[in-house]
Amino acid sequence: MEHRDFLLELGFEELPALEIESIEKQFKNNLINILTEHGFKFSGYKTFSTPRRIAMLIYNLSSKGEDKLLEKIGPPANIAFDDNGPTLSAISFAKSIGVNIDELYIVEKEGKKYVAGKQRISGKHIKQVLSENLETIIKNIKVKKTMFWLKDQKVRFIRPMRWIVCLYEDEVVDIEIFNLKSDRYTYGHRILSNKKLEIKSPIEYEKILERNYVIADWERRYRKIIQDISDNLKVSVLPDENLYKEINGLVEYPFVVLCEFNSKYLELPEKIVITSMKSHQRYIPVFENGVIVNKFVAIINNKPNESIKSNLSKVLESRLEDAKFYFENDLKKPIISYLEDLREIEFVEGGGSLYDKVFRVEEMVYKFSRHYNLDMEKLKKAIRLYKNDRATSIIRESKEFAELEGYMVLEYLRKNSEDTYVINIIRDWLLEGEPLTIEGLILAIADRIDSIYTILKTGYTIRGNYDPLGLKKITYELFYAIIKGNLEFDISQIVDDKRFLEFIKQRLENYLIEKLNYEYDIVNSVLAINIWNINEIVKRVEFLNRYKKESYDEFYNIALTQKRLYNITKDYTYNNPVDVSLLQNDKERELYNVAKEIARKVDSLISSGEYEKLFTLFLLFKEHIDNFFNNVYVMVEDTQIRNNRLSLIKFTKSLFDKFADFSKIQL
Repeated sequence: MEHRDFLLELGFEELPALEIESIEKQFKNNLINILTEHGFKFSGYKTFSTPRRIAMLIYNLSSKGEDKLLEKIGPPANIAFDDNGPTLSAISFAKSIGVNIDELYIVEKEGKKYVAGKQRISGKHIKQVLSENLETIIKNIKVKKTMFWLKDQKVRFIRPMRWIVCLYEDEVVDIEIFNLKSDRYTYGHRILSNKKLEIKSPIEYEKILERNYVIADWERRYRKIIQDISDNLKVSVLPDENLYKEINGLVEYPFVVLCEFNSKYLELPEKIVITSMKSHQRYIPVFENGVIVNKFVAIINNKPNESIKSNLSKVLESRLEDAKFYFENDLKKPIISYLEDLREIEFVEGGGSLYDKVFRVEEMVYKFSRHYNLDMEKLKKAIRLYKNDRATSIIRESKEFAELEGYMVLEYLRKNSEDTYVINIIRDWLLEGEPLTIEGLILAIADRIDSIYTILKTGYTIRGNYDPLGLKKITYELFYAIIKGNLEFDISQIVDDKRFLEFIKQRLENYLIEKLNYEYDIVNSVLAINIWNINEIVKRVEFLNRYKKESYDEFYNIALTQKRLYNITKDYTYNNPVDVSLLQNDKERELYNVAKEIARKVDSLISSGEYEKLFTLFLLFKEHIDNFFNNVYVMVEDTQIRNNRLSLIKFTKSLFDKFADFSKIQL
């Protein structure tokens, strides 16, 4: 069987910059999975992606897949064979799968016996596999939005496909899909070399493209951008990996250019200037000694000249002029006056207005005031301010600045010389940097609890990765604020709603496993008990995680002991108290007395966070539990005695359960 290099390139209209990297990875995985499934062999591969193409070069790919032996089930054994040997039924079956009679064998399925044989399935040629599966490979690439582009065909993809290159060494692999036939011709840079380029063999693909101003390798293109900025321009720029990746997805051959804009716009708040650059134009802000200056780096898809540089600056200045107009217009009245305007802005459909939300949050923070010493006057003032920039023109009318919600409130308050403490409360609500106020953390928590509860109440659900309202993000921010502030409170006393609490517990499990990297069984052991103090849950998980690593033998013994108690009592549904008069054996009386003594200590040790002392007690407790099981037979015939001993075991188990359900832990 021959092995040759293989190239498959799909050409498109410009793909969305932020999705190209994901599309390349999915294309690679889908193609490799299909080839592997069909038994193809190869020595390696390389992938490519630009705004106009995704491609894959596979080295030493076999021309066809390996043959496979598939088991085929035939007629029942008693029909296939009789006293005279194989019947016509067996002979016909053997012939149908291409084997001899003596190659048949007996298998048993659901208690019945059948004849079976191994049918050899010939491996398919690469042309056949691609013809049959290329559409599936493309359709299985998951993107945010798709579109129709062919008449009379129900074909959807993120952008229209325009060409296909498919080569097996120097031969074109003839395939046809979406009214396109494969060929050996690709295209160069749309501006600098927009012409057909013949690819004679896969190995020359990358070099031919680069000679025509296309760097097809995603990583090489990305590194060129970073290197050109640092080595050629020698400026300090905003470190923003996501921005650089997006820019990388906009160009096929990056040219780096340094431009300037009118310094008067530096009078605007820094984040307005940065947002105007990176979010609108994908420009990179420049800093000197940590301070933004009137320069920016642009990565363009064309050779730079003074005219291009001038136009780039004009476009940015136009954006900044709009921002300046909105900002100065908003300052004409105090920010508190925008509170009434929140009545006209919906929070979420079915969730009332932002004005309603503000006062729901204000009411909620009073529940926290019972537990924490809060400056309620300043907190109340901050609550009636923190959402008001949603009604300002820079947020409401210029959608491109919507991401500055919250930040703009701070800017307007500073311009109006508001109390610094109130400003810090709102700053802390944004959860940026180290918290400066307890009130800000309480506002952050109350705001997010209200958002979660209100959104859930509308019937909203997260479906896979589809979460347009960002409910997962809001919930993770809630957990972060609670943990960051080391705040102890029972969330069920803030919102006593079954669906809300179930959602919180489910998302907390994900947060502890995905974000904090704790083992799932340890997380589940703590979540299995009925506590709603999120900070305490995290502390218990952290302790168990550390205890398991540092004192595994002790951890193992405690968990094993609780599992033993659980296994004996899991089917015992009664909650009868232990009857002391029915305790007959010294060891069961001893266990009962020790359990009562521990019961008097366990709650206070947990509430004071003295987990080490508690687990020392558990280890001592284990000796008495072992003595009990070694000397007392539980399942005696006397029902009263048996049930009383089961009640004693259940009572003993309940003391471990106050900390975690160790039966959930895998040993």
